[in-house]
Amino acid sequence: MSQGKMSIDRKDVGTGLLFLMFALFFAVSIWGRLPLGGLSEMGPGLFPLLLAGLLSLIGTGLVLRGVFRGGTEIVLPPVAIRGALFVLFSPIVFGLVVIHLGFVPAVIAVTIVAALADTKLNWWRILLLAFAMAAFCTLIFKVGLGLGIPFVTWDWL
Repeated sequence: MSQGKMSIDRKDVGTGLLFLMFALFFAVSIWGRLPLGGLSEMGPGLFPLLLAGLLSLIGTGLVLRGVFRGGTEIVLPPVAIRGALFVLFSPIVFGLVVIHLGFVPAVIAVTIVAALADTKLNWWRILLLAFAMAAFCTLIFKVGLGLGIPFVTWDWL
């Protein structure tokens, strides 16, 4: 450390904060929904709550170690926001389309939305990929597995 400057290990601090957020999420999710019981008669919520407490202790230890040990500056690469948004949005599109139009249109729609994450693909390749995926998924789920899900519906008409 140089004079007056404090250096923290961002990797340890970030990981510790992530652990703390997960621990808090699970503790809040368990508390009041599952009976805890006691140590002699454990309820279904006690062990997950104990694990959340252990995760919070590990997270606190990582944060403290990152703050007091110091470290080097970590430069993270830029995040592809466009890609992340399209890929995260695609299951929502699948769920909305499969309800109203069926499986095949949903596969086509989700493939198009997910392919939009890549800026290098042109529309012809995206459409070719979408219809190839629809044919492949139909072969797997309808022919191979014999699932009785509606593949094309017209509920929206």
